[in-house]
Amino acid sequence: MAKTIEYTIFDGIEEIAKGEIVVINKELYEPEELPKKLIEECLKIDENNKEIEIEDKFFGERNEKLVETFRISDLNVNENELTIGNYVKIGNYFGMIKSVSSGRVQIDFNHPYAGKILKVKMKLEKILEEKKQILEEVLKVKDILKNIENFEINEKLLKIEMKTNVNLELDKNFLDKVKKALNIEKIKIIFNY
Repeated sequence: MAKTIEYTIFDGIEEIAKGEIVVINKELYEPEELPKKLIEECLKIDENNKEIEIEDKFFGERNEKLVETFRISDLNVNENELTIGNYVKIGNYFGMIKSVSSGRVQIDFNHPYAGKILKVKMKLEKILEEKKQILEEVLKVKDILKNIENFEINEKLLKIEMKTNVNLELDKNFLDKVKKALNIEKIKIIFNY
């Protein structure tokens, strides 16, 4: 069974995120930035439980060890970017600048919503039965559908024709998930020149 679920995330009363998740045979096709805890709640939604509302610290507790102080001279960043509230990349991590003074900068590498209780509303949008519907929803979640000129699907093969001016990275893991979701053996992708 396949289904789409709409979600809305609130920080207090303000809406901070909105989107759609596709669930196919208990496998999720979701935006990668969603926290695992929230995604697990999606599996509880079905025909009998069409709407749920939950509150939790989905991004975990704040960790003070993730707030670090650096000498400005040690950082490989433009000093004009060192403004309180700006985000900077140090190594492979992004952090928010908390303070700048006396040649030092304090950077918080916690998720911006770490330690905050968020309210999430999730609603069963629709049940998908046809392979074409399932494919369209999966490609929409991954923001690929707009780059497809045409596609054909049968018992064993999915044939996709893509626009040439598209810089897409279709990873093997995602393509394997699509094959599994559609119960097909092969995916053929054609770039039209």
